[in-house]
Amino acid sequence: MHLSLFPSLSRASRVASLRAPLRRCTLKRPLTTAASRACTKCGAALPTALPLCTACKFIAPVQPHTTSRDVLAQHVEPGENPFRVDPQALRAAFLRAQQVCHPDAWASAPVQSQRLAGEYSALINHAYRTLSSPLARAEEILRDHGRDTKEHDQLDDPELVMGIMETRERIEEGNEAVREEITRTNKEHMKACVARLEEHIANEDWDAAKKEATKLNYLETIDAAARGIDHH
Repeated sequence: MHLSLFPSLSRASRVASLRAPLRRCTLKRPLTTAASRACTKCGAALPTALPLCTACKFIAPVQPHTTSRDVLAQHVEPGENPFRVDPQALRAAFLRAQQVCHPDAWASAPVQSQRLAGEYSALINHAYRTLSSPLARAEEILRDHGRDTKEHDQLDDPELVMGIMETRERIEEGNEAVREEITRTNKEHMKACVARLEEHIANEDWDAAKKEATKLNYLETIDAAARGIDHH
């Protein structure tokens, strides 16, 4: 069964379609964290960086201007590369935060607190997905430095554009063995792209990082197409 990424399109139309911007899902409300690690209502120590107090069942409303790192207390020290994450520490922080927001912990709380706990649970999930994904992590860093990659970015490398288009055609026309070979090769391209992205962010070369993030986005579409899954 052949994949059809560009049904009934001419070669020229396929190039135009490939150059079109890729949309990715974003949260419509900001992330949040507590200003201190003590409850503002009862003074008890908070179990996580979130303003949810399990002692008095107080939850502060969602506040703006906070990153995914703030939500999961994955702070970056001066001089550290914000692109790097510790997967084990990230996973542990995610599980701790979700435990605090678990419905059982708020079953006896007022309805508003239960609702806020649910909202924080969604924010925690979003933060974990963001920090676990090199592309999403880079996009958040770039937004913090005035480089939004979400709406209108296109590849400006004609040779790369043609290479990606030809790869997509091979996916459409090839069998499972061909798609597996494309997946393996593309993984190496993605790995190299992530390494360059990390270097650009370390050097605070935001324009170069943005171009590399756009390239990684397109490579991820190839990976998804070759494996027959949706790309979000």
